[in-house]
Amino acid sequence: LFRSNLLNGMESQSGIAVNDETSQRLAAVYACNRVLADFIGALPVGLYRKLPGGGSEPADRRPEHRLISTNPAPDLGLYTSNTFRETGQYHMGLRGNFAARIYRDGRGTARNLRILHPDYVRPFLYKGKLYYQVSPCPAWGYDDPMETFSADDILHVAYLGFDGIRGKNPLEVLRDTIGIGLGNTQYVANIQKNGGRLRGYL
Repeated sequence: LFRSNLLNGMESQSGIAVNDETSQRLAAVYACNRVLADFIGALPVGLYRKLPGGGSEPADRRPEHRLISTNPAPDLGLYTSNTFRETGQYHMGLRGNFAARIYRDGRGTARNLRILHPDYVRPFLYKGKLYYQVSPCPAWGYDDPMETFSADDILHVAYLGFDGIRGKNPLEVLRDTIGIGLGNTQYVANIQKNGGRLRGYL
């Protein structure tokens, strides 16, 4: 139901359907998310180790360092570190959540990070422990069967929320404001389309 509402659009009070596609037609929504994504993507990141005498140094010999700073998915060949972080911030701006599956080798070392569509990831608590249910997303090429993972196998960054587990969807919170903006844009565009003449008469 949640995915269906986002796909078809959550209707605002103005009657305009608001979803991730329509909301980006509003310049303010697109520009804010782009600026945040570009900023996060440009930040220098890496894995560091503490030195005995104080301070720290890059742990550049560990595979996790390369995952974070250079190539999050070397075996999959999907994206760079910059793209990975930009996409993560973009998901948080439009969904309030970012999730990636952690692929490990036989020794338990993280080897690849695969971005997941946030609409297809459901965190839940069971006997006091956090788990994630991941559904297939064929549109993204993620056609694995539905699986449940422990919190150790999912990288999840949540924005503001009520339970501390799942971030609130900004589009849902601001759908009326975004709907008014989209409606005003459409109204002005129709006036310009008619050569600045309003239809009707008194």
